[in-house]
Amino acid sequence: MRWCVIIMFIGCASSDGEEAAEPRQCERLREHLVDLQVADIHVATGIDREAHRRAMTSALGESFVSSCTGKLTESQVQCALGAGDRLTAAACASR
Repeated sequence: MRWCVIIMFIGCASSDGEEAAEPRQCERLREHLVDLQVADIHVATGIDREAHRRAMTSALGESFVSSCTGKLTESQVQCALGAGDRLTAAACASR
């Protein structure tokens, strides 16, 4: 379920003639989405959050950035960067 929101984010995106997102914005977005995912891991579980953060960032890699710059607009990225949870961030891609 955790990866579903990130995959859905890019999969549902479409740019309607607005200015495309820049690679640096997309890198920031990748980090923000990973942060939102990792935030759901409770400390009491004993799961290493940093290890998960590194693994998720690595798994998304440059393919996320490429998809983001090709499919998202600046306004969609800014919307998602301001989101405080995964579902709100995912909703930004459909705007």
